[in-house]
Parts: sequence; C-alpha cells; structure tokens
Amino acid sequence: MRRTVLSSEISKRLTLKLKALAQQSRWKEALQLLRASPSANLFSHNAAISACQRAHRWEASLQLFHELAEIRSQVDLFSYNSTLSSLSFSWQRSLDFFHRLLLGRVLPDVVTFSAVMSSVQRASYWQRSLELFQQMLHASVVPNIYSYSGVISACQKGSQWPAALDLLFSRMVQAEVIPNVVCYSAAMSCFEPTGDWQQALSLLQAMLSARVQPNAVSFSALISSCEKSAQWLMALQVFQQSPQPDVYVYSGTISSVEKTGHWRWALHFFSLMIARGVVPNEVSFSAAISACEKGNQWRGALQLLELMREFKTCDGRELFGRGGES
Repeated sequence: MRRTVLSSEISKRLTLKLKALAQQSRWKEALQLLRASPSANLFSHNAAISACQRAHRWEASLQLFHELAEIRSQVDLFSYNSTLSSLSFSWQRSLDFFHRLLLGRVLPDVVTFSAVMSSVQRASYWQRSLELFQQMLHASVVPNIYSYSGVISACQKGSQWPAALDLLFSRMVQAEVIPNVVCYSAAMSCFEPTGDWQQALSLLQAMLSARVQPNAVSFSALISSCEKSAQWLMALQVFQQSPQPDVYVYSGTISSVEKTGHWRWALHFFSLMIARGVVPNEVSFSAAISACEKGNQWRGALQLLELMREFKTCDGRELFGRGGES
C-alpha cells in the first residue's frame, strides 16, 4: 500500500514537471525526462505530447501517441486532442487521425472537432469544414465560439457568404453563442471578391450594435469591398474610423483612390503610411506607383521604385525617417 502511494506521488511530480516544460515548449527536455522515468503513466505521456504539440513537433507527438496506444494500450481524449492539434499543419493528416479516433472507443468533443475543422479551414476546403460542423451537431457535440469562427472563416475562403450569414445570424443566435470579432470579420471578408460594400457595411454596423470592437481585418474587408465597387469616398470614411490601420487597411485605401484616378490621395496615404511606421507591401507600392503614372508624376514613380528596392534589401524600418521627410 505504501509503495503504491509513493509510486503515485512520484508520477504526480513527474507529470507536474512535464507540464511545466510543456508551458515553455521545452519538448526535448520533456522527452528525456519521460524516457528516464520508470513511473511514467498516461498523464505523464499526455503532458509530454502537449510539450511536443506546443513546440510544433508533430512527429514526436505522433510517436508518443503510438507508444500509448500500441504499447500501453492506454489513450484518452486528451491524448487524441493534443496529437490532433500538432497535426494542424496538414489537413490530410488531421482528417486521417480524426477518422482513427472515430473508430476507437474515445468519443470526440468540441476541442476535437474544432482542431480538425481549423486544419481543413486553413487549406480552404470550406465544404469539408461545413460537413464536419454538421457531423459535430449530429454527434450532439455543442459548438463553441471557436467552432463557429472556424467554419465561418472557411465559408469566407470559399466566398460562401449565404452560409456565413446563416451561421452568424441564425445558428449562433439559436445556440445563444455571441459572435466575436473573428466571426464578423470573416463574414465581412466574404464580400471582398464581389465588391458588395453595402453588405459588408451592414455587418460592421451590426458588429458595433452588438458592442463588438472591429479590428484591422474588419476595416480592411470593408475597404476592399469599396475598392472593388469604386466607392472611394466610402473607403476614405472607413479609413478614418480605423483606430490603428495596418498595412492591409492602408493598401486597400491607396488602391481604392488610385483606381478611381485620385492620385494625390493615393500618394497622401502612402506618405502617411511611411510616416506612421507601417511597412508597405507590394500592393501599397504598386498602387502608389500607378497613381504617379496616372498623375504624370514620373519622378515620384522613380523614387518609389528606388524605395521599394531598398525595402527589399532590409526590414524597412531604417527607411521610415527618409520616407516621412520626402
């Protein structure tokens, strides 16, 4: 009895040490500690799997899982979920591992479904994301905010705005799940390719009414919709509402005014971008150079080309002073 209690205490201490290493993503040390301990149990292995998962070492996670499943015949839902999260880089591996879980005795939970949906969503397979979402509902697993935001993002990548709006305003309301900024922004991004700025604007207004603070992605999506539909004045108004515009907000605004022939505005926003320390991307440079062309500002175009070459040879930060003074 005393030996059993002592062994249990040693296992607990081992697991705590492994969890601490996992928090710091120190996967090599976690593996060494696990291998050197004869008192390792299921919880110790799970902590080591978590360490590998946090360090993005999927091979090590998978190896530890196989050891648990085949050698110890001892896995639980945490083992599956941690290993599945480490496979998020590959939607095929994620799906294969998910199907393995379904064939076993362990029932998936919301973390399981969210992990595999996230992996599929990154690969832009929106149909498969919706199928997994339906499968989650049929399994009586209650989706959380991450499940909803993941499947709405998948709809955005597939330009499936009707499905995104249905999820946002119908299913989430019925499930009493409050949409967050990721859900709203992803739904707004569905209207970028079509240029339906009015739909995107209505979503921004709905977000504000729900007291959800828009972020740079929200404003960028609306500005991009304005750009596609030549609504440059609306793009300027949206820009003014953006508290901390990033490179995509600036690029969309510059493109919007450049495409409608307002080259002075385009150069103004490019200069403002540099002065505020935002690193331009190729879209920013291309739109600003095109604005110079339309305004017959060939010297300005040459300066921008030279500046672009300099940005490609360094991180761009040391050029902000020069850009702001020009």
